[in-house]
Amino acid sequence: MISIVPLRLIVRAPYASRASETGAIGVDFPLARDALGRVMIPNSLVIGKMADAMRELRDLLQGDPLEDEFKRDLAELFADDGTERSEERDEESDGRDARRNLTASDFVLQTEERPTGMRTRIAIENATMTVQDGMLQVIEQPFAAGTELAFDGCLRVFGEISDARKARLRKALAFVTQVGALRSVGFGEIVRLEDGTAIVAEKRELPEAPSNKVLLRLSFEDVFCAGEARNTPNTFTSADHVPGGVIKGAIARQMLAAKARSGFLDEAPEDLFDGDVGALAQSFSAVRVRHAQPVPRTQMHRPYRYLPESLAAIDGPDGQPCIVDLAGLVDPSAAVLIDGQVPLAPFDWKQKHLDAALALMGVGEGPSRVLRIRTQISEDNRAAMTSRLFGVEYTRGDQHDFLAEVDLSSCADPEATLRGLDEVLTTGLGGIGRGGAYAKVSLEPGCAAERSQVGQRVVAVLQSPALLRDPSDPSIGLLSAYANAFAELGLPDCWRLISVFARERLAGGTFFRNRLEGAGGRYAPWLLTEPGATFVFECEDDHTSWPAELFARGLQVPLTVKLHNGIESVPKLYRVCPYLPENGFGDLVVDPFCIGGVPVWQVRSPTALGLAVEPVGDFGPDRGGEG
Repeated sequence: MISIVPLRLIVRAPYASRASETGAIGVDFPLARDALGRVMIPNSLVIGKMADAMRELRDLLQGDPLEDEFKRDLAELFADDGTERSEERDEESDGRDARRNLTASDFVLQTEERPTGMRTRIAIENATMTVQDGMLQVIEQPFAAGTELAFDGCLRVFGEISDARKARLRKALAFVTQVGALRSVGFGEIVRLEDGTAIVAEKRELPEAPSNKVLLRLSFEDVFCAGEARNTPNTFTSADHVPGGVIKGAIARQMLAAKARSGFLDEAPEDLFDGDVGALAQSFSAVRVRHAQPVPRTQMHRPYRYLPESLAAIDGPDGQPCIVDLAGLVDPSAAVLIDGQVPLAPFDWKQKHLDAALALMGVGEGPSRVLRIRTQISEDNRAAMTSRLFGVEYTRGDQHDFLAEVDLSSCADPEATLRGLDEVLTTGLGGIGRGGAYAKVSLEPGCAAERSQVGQRVVAVLQSPALLRDPSDPSIGLLSAYANAFAELGLPDCWRLISVFARERLAGGTFFRNRLEGAGGRYAPWLLTEPGATFVFECEDDHTSWPAELFARGLQVPLTVKLHNGIESVPKLYRVCPYLPENGFGDLVVDPFCIGGVPVWQVRSPTALGLAVEPVGDFGPDRGGEG
């Protein structure tokens, strides 16, 4: 569970907390605002101020019984072991460092703003006592000096919180005298701290779960950073969805924190959880969570968002892009001209081609992004620390909900596991991604089991990255490598992989090296097959149907891939490898896109559109389409 402590912070104007983005023309210092344009005190600033206040109170109360209480709060809530974070320490991290069990929302201004308002500052030349050249600063200030500004927000604590600890948190925040920038000239004076409106969790009924599947809806208040990629060591870019592994990790952390524990859920004592939550804990590794994809707030089904790599574009008679699906060709891997044109693959598309494809497939736009800059402040001189400036490109969560499918079919007791999941998520889910974003959670009816596909040809498209093939032998062509992978995963002999359209990338780095070496493994970069990869299978037996149940729970990691990465003997694979089907990866879907109920590879094949197809060459015995 999550304990929520709503608070109101009263600040006397002028107030200034700088935005990461540029402001209006002529404004040097725009105020930080949330995704809806409301003036705010960023959550990271609130947490940083509280941690500093607790350290000061701890030092001031030496010899007092409260000193030990504040020490315990710093260790358990702020993961403060007495040492400052450093670049060297980050380089050695394997992701298993203690994490904060206290997070906060942004504190959003409730006081009405004036339409406009600016303040200016100047720098004076000591020698001449005149204004220095170019040293005029314009500060956005949409409220009159002396106005009391009400900022509403809340603190969130993993697990239950005692009244005594809640009082210490309030004492720490009340000990802060100023918030924001320009404190040396009187900005951001904190007047008082008030209680906010209590939040009561609503009772809800469990949804029906056909095939033991339910939908998990995440509703964020503002922004999150999950499944991030690093552009540089101190810049992070969020994915536009929430990976299943991030969701599972947040659930496990929340369960353990409720019992004042941390670490791995499968290391918890058997008697730590009981009842339905115990059933969830015992079957947790068998729970599969597909990635949570963005949907409009009223949408009730989880969408497919990654277009097949078998799509291609040519110019139509009207000069507009014409989208075709090469998986519908008699020989999908053959090099062809279509209406005398070389078809453009997705990696060569311009924006007009992508827009045409998205419109054809009914794929909506994803959420937009927000950039925030953070810096770590030294306790000694209260200045920004060297090399401790971070840029985070967050995903806006206020425009969409995010739907994930939870598959409980492999759990020992799916019904009890579902009840346990509902109990854990009653107060929402925290600790999501970088910064520990929070989302309200609802469980909704899932979809029925996928029907078996019957036909001579089946086209399957990846909807999340997958660890599929062993890259150790470069002499093996792309088609043969993937054919070997599917055979290893149990594809029946009567089915044959005839074509592959795929892009791949390497993932890894210091973080994974530290984790693998710590588990006794051997580091090698992961070779990921990107979402959108398209696999065309054909059957050599007219009476054999596609075994839909074979990959219904995602693609497992083949043994040859484990051998290549030195993890074949790791007993608990999730500890070193995140790219598992239980975490939403390897999500292979048959015919994810249809037009008028007909698979897109049939209705948009060049021959179905009446286009002329002219073979122009051969890739050889191991031709495999796009590599």
